Amino acid sequence: MSQLEVLSYGGGVQSTALILMAIDGRIAKPDVVIFSDTGSELPSTYETVSKVEALCAAAAIKFETVKNLFGEQTAHPGSRPLHEWYAAYGRLPMVGNPRCTYNFKIYPVRRLVKTMVDRTQAKPWSSQWLGITTDEASRVRESDVKWLENKFPLIDLNMSRQDCADYIKKHYPELSVSKSGCFMCPYQSAKKWIRLKVEHPKLFSIARDMEVRAKANGVKRGLWGARSIIAFDHDVRLEDFGFEIGQPLYDDASCDSGGCFL
Repeated sequence: MSQLEVLSYGGGVQSTALILMAIDGRIAKPDVVIFSDTGSELPSTYETVSKVEALCAAAAIKFETVKNLFGEQTAHPGSRPLHEWYAAYGRLPMVGNPRCTYNFKIYPVRRLVKTMVDRTQAKPWSSQWLGITTDEASRVRESDVKWLENKFPLIDLNMSRQDCADYIKKHYPELSVSKSGCFMCPYQSAKKWIRLKVEHPKLFSIARDMEVRAKANGVKRGLWGARSIIAFDHDVRLEDFGFEIGQPLYDDASCDSGGCFL
């Protein structure tokens, strides 16, 4: 058995383009595509993942979804969405803390991969394809375990995020792919919090309740960087008073975490 080729899928533009190029024969097909579901992704991400999973099935590419089992030996056992985990413990995700990434992205993928590799061969047993582009080159780094090697096919192809978006638009115009990320991620910009409040008020309410629980537990900071998202917890806008705004209320702001899967 040769080295297992794994594509870590996040549901965003870059990793989606990577899968589509494999389906189209522009790059080799991975042995398996693995989507690590935090349970807290945006609805648009789940919609994209569902469509891409169907495309993989049609192209005979194995597609697996994994979830975390973090906390199975604690008072709150079993797989649970990331936002429920934080709420249960009265905590909040925070900038610069890799807890979310490791326990809800990296570890679930590695747990599955270890069941699929041939451990009798020399290490690394597997390679992990990551959808990082030239404009994110600072995120390129070696794996922290000897049995798993990181690979960056989009870097090798000299592709930027815009190149990936252009590829999807040209070859799969029916597939609308948005930036991925958990709905309560502290790396989100103000515009993205406004968008969540406007388009997904129930998810915004969950995030707001997370802050309330965390504050009751002694946490000082909030989910908007270190500030509270209460700043966006209102139901009126300038347009409601007859003011004209010359630009969109929000844009599709990117996530600058630079951490998922790494």
